Amino acid sequence: MALIAVRAAAVAAVIVLGIPAQSVAVHPSYAAGPPPRYVLPSVNSQNGFPFSAGLSRQMVVFGVSELRLAHGAVIDAIGFPRDDGTWTSTQSVDVRFRIGSAALPFVSAPTVFDANWHGVPSEVFALRTLALPALSPNLEVVWIPFDHPYGFDGSRDLVLESVVTATGTNGYPFDYRLEAFGAGPGSVAVGQPCPTSGGWTPGLSGFISPVTQRLEYGVNRSVADTGVAFLFALQPRATPLDLTGIGASGCSLYLDPLVTVTGRTRSDGVYWAPSADIGGLRSYTNLICLQAAIGDYFANPLGVITTVMLEIRFRVDPFAMHIVAQGSPNASSGASFLFWGGAVLFRH
Repeated sequence: MALIAVRAAAVAAVIVLGIPAQSVAVHPSYAAGPPPRYVLPSVNSQNGFPFSAGLSRQMVVFGVSELRLAHGAVIDAIGFPRDDGTWTSTQSVDVRFRIGSAALPFVSAPTVFDANWHGVPSEVFALRTLALPALSPNLEVVWIPFDHPYGFDGSRDLVLESVVTATGTNGYPFDYRLEAFGAGPGSVAVGQPCPTSGGWTPGLSGFISPVTQRLEYGVNRSVADTGVAFLFALQPRATPLDLTGIGASGCSLYLDPLVTVTGRTRSDGVYWAPSADIGGLRSYTNLICLQAAIGDYFANPLGVITTVMLEIRFRVDPFAMHIVAQGSPNASSGASFLFWGGAVLFRH
């Protein structure tokens, strides 16, 4: 009975829901969004670090260039954002966390776990049972408060280790979808275009060039020899803005433009804008929203039609090395995965 009471107390002592009062740094930094979301959503990602790989020893070596923490910052909790659109049930794991400076830069991190530490790591979360909350829209981040704070040494990359010695699934992996990065670039169409006066729907293209890493964008199947305005934002509107009231029935704006670039279509209704350098945006976002408004004086009283909106994402290759050994929490080495990892929040 005493053992049961101690175990219950240990479970209850872990705080996983609190929103931090201090500042939060996100790795990778270019994935940061506004709180409480903290990171921009992806869909149905499965990140086994640090909880859901079953019995395991895992380590992530974070590149400090993507971790905006000042030298000497005091970290007192880590957080793991849920994957967007994910609902899972509660689960329990016996887990411990250690943190410390890296012996080598993340790109050269060895597969032997202990060889990655520069000096003695700090055990910031002693081994005990952690009751993982159910993931739902009501929970944005699973927070793990440290037993004692850790002083960050900004001169070296940062190492975070998790060791899972027991799970509620008898040691097997389980479904617990936390935000993962490592996906390639792409674009997703949102909403509906409104037709031209000729009855066809205009096309909008936008993508990150894999060669130049610049934004390429343009319209096609449009109206001949007419003006076009490309509207840019860093996030979509919460609800589309219906333009019927101002004379464009069936047309909507899916973003609030921060920047507008104009051009003029050719006789075939096509216009490709000059490519855009977007490298500076990576420091605080991985998403660009793009929509086009096209002049068509015979389509409606406003004389404007709109395209779909594109959500264009950068390639997301976090500066991190993930090392994992499944099946044995006492493993001395594991498999390594460069430029892959989950989003981790560091409260300081």
